[in-house]
Amino acid sequence: MASVSQTQPPSLDHLSDDILQCILDVAMTRDSPFYLDNPRPRQDRDHYKRRKARDDTLESSKGEKDPNYTGTADGIPQHHRALQSDHVKDWIFINSTSHRIRRLGKTTFFRQKTIAMHLSSITLLHNNDPDTIKGMAPEDQTLILRYVRDIIIIDPQPSSPNAWLTLPKLLCPFSRVNRCTLLLEFKPYSGMVRERDGVKKEDGDHADWITAAFVLGAVIPPEMQEYLTGIGMPRTLKLEEAMACGTDWRGHRDMIAKSVYPILRLRIELLGRKKKMDVRAAS
Repeated sequence: MASVSQTQPPSLDHLSDDILQCILDVAMTRDSPFYLDNPRPRQDRDHYKRRKARDDTLESSKGEKDPNYTGTADGIPQHHRALQSDHVKDWIFINSTSHRIRRLGKTTFFRQKTIAMHLSSITLLHNNDPDTIKGMAPEDQTLILRYVRDIIIIDPQPSSPNAWLTLPKLLCPFSRVNRCTLLLEFKPYSGMVRERDGVKKEDGDHADWITAAFVLGAVIPPEMQEYLTGIGMPRTLKLEEAMACGTDWRGHRDMIAKSVYPILRLRIELLGRKKKMDVRAAS
């Protein structure tokens, strides 16, 4: 007859690092991005009182719609994907009392998730600012630059040529990133409260719009890819765009062609001239 110790299933302590790593990889993978520097981290769509649904729509650059998107309630998209609170619970779990889970889990957390961050927060990360992510230790913040592979940059000013010119330098410290999505026209929460028709409402878009927009993102046009490669963007990096609710893909692309492409062409020309001058100076 088998002893009790022989019939009990193995605990995590008895699993090899490879097997435990595989388990954590699956556990940390979600079907929505994690809004890492969310200014309203405690708010979730399940906590909102349901009101009359609006007929807000969100489409890809080709007019496609998300089959999991079912409209909005109180201005919040209903898309049946992981909530922001699910990501927060994941972070709490991998910061458990188990040393092995902490050691393997923290790197897995950033490696497996799509991380959404504001442009300003990424700049603070570059400067090693310990207060970049509220509630996250500085040593954990360094893991973001080292292990994130899929990142969303929340940039409310898509018409600014400088946002595109600085993109290669901005992404350079992310040593493992292989995909970057620019989320355009998303309005981050600023702490202001506005009143409309006698109803007070916090400004800014709800975090779930990040997920709703991200799943309908599109690869940037070939012209933009060539221009960015010309100013230092790695050709292997997959760059995409996503548009927040109420924006127009065609209008955005037309604006980029008129306002941004000429500046990028000029930048490439200046870099070419500088390279020739450096060659002459060295010869």
